[in-house]
Amino acid sequence: MEILGQEIVPGKRNYLEMDVASLYTRTRIEVPVIIEKSRKPGPTLLLLGGIHGDEVNGIEIIRRLLYRKQIKPQSGTVMRIPIVNVMAFLNMNRKFADGRDLNRAFPGNPRGSLASLVANSINKGVIPHADFVVDLHTGAEERFNFPQVRYDLTHEQNIELARAFNAPFTLLQNKAPKGSIRRILNDRGTPTIIFEGGKSKTIDENVVETGARGVLNVLDHLNIRKLDPELKKSPKTVFLDSNRWVRARNSGMFQPVVENGSFVKKGQLLGYISGPYAQFQKRMNSPMDGFVFCVNQTSVVYLGDAIFHIGQEQLPG
Repeated sequence: MEILGQEIVPGKRNYLEMDVASLYTRTRIEVPVIIEKSRKPGPTLLLLGGIHGDEVNGIEIIRRLLYRKQIKPQSGTVMRIPIVNVMAFLNMNRKFADGRDLNRAFPGNPRGSLASLVANSINKGVIPHADFVVDLHTGAEERFNFPQVRYDLTHEQNIELARAFNAPFTLLQNKAPKGSIRRILNDRGTPTIIFEGGKSKTIDENVVETGARGVLNVLDHLNIRKLDPELKKSPKTVFLDSNRWVRARNSGMFQPVVENGSFVKKGQLLGYISGPYAQFQKRMNSPMDGFVFCVNQTSVVYLGDAIFHIGQEQLPG
C-alpha cells in the first residue's frame, strides 16, 4: 500500500505529512496522517477529526485513542487524520481565514480557493484508500450536541456502522449537503457516519469517552480489532426519527431547566427567556414528546435563535 507517495510498512505506526499550504511567512502547513497497517489483510477505516478547526472533541478522541494504543489493527488498516483543517485549528476557528467552510469545498479544485486546495489534496491523496469512514464533529458555537451518530441511506452499510458505534442517540438524515466530505464519500460508495458531541472550543470528558468507545465498537464490528467482551456492555442506542428545533420567541437572557439528553413531554418547561431589566420572563415549552439531543448553551439569545433540538424515538418497523 502506497499513500501520499510513501510505502506503508505493516506492523508499525507510519507518520505522513500532507503538504497543503503556507502561512504569510512562507512557513509550510502540513496535515499529519497517521497510518497503521496489520500484516493480516482486512478493511481500511479512516478516522477524521477537526474538519472544522474549533471542534476539538473529535481531535481529542483520536489523540486519546492513539495515546492509549487502542486502535492498533489486528487485521486491515486504520488511517487517522486528527486535525484535517490545521489552518483553522491554528486560529481556533470553524472556517478558513477567507470565511470558506472546508466541509462545503469537496471534492476540491487544484486551482481553486485555499479550502478547495486542501479538499482536493484529501480527496485525491487519502479518501481513495478508505473502505469505511467515521467523521468526528461537535456542535457549532454554543450548541452542545448530546453524543449522537448521524447517517443517511445512500449506502446500506451506513446504518450498520451507526448501530455498531452505539452512541446514545442515532439520527437518520437526508442526503449529505453538497460539498461535504460525507457527500463525496457516499457518492464513491464508501460507508460513512458522522459522530457529533459537545460544543466548539471545549473538551468534554463524557463526549470524548463516548466517542472513543464508539470508534472501538466500529473497529470490533469491522473485525479490525476485537473488543474485550466486558467492554461491549453498554445501553443500546436510541434511534430518533422526526425532529425539530425549538426557537426563541423573544430576545433576552436564556436559562435552560431541562437536562440535555433527557426525555420531555409535550408542554413541559424547557427553559426561560427573560428581559435583562426584569421587563418579562417567558417560558419555553416543548412542542412535542421526545428526547432533547442538543441545547444551545448561550446566555443571551435573539428572536428566532435555535435553542433546543428534540427528536422522537423511531418506532420498530
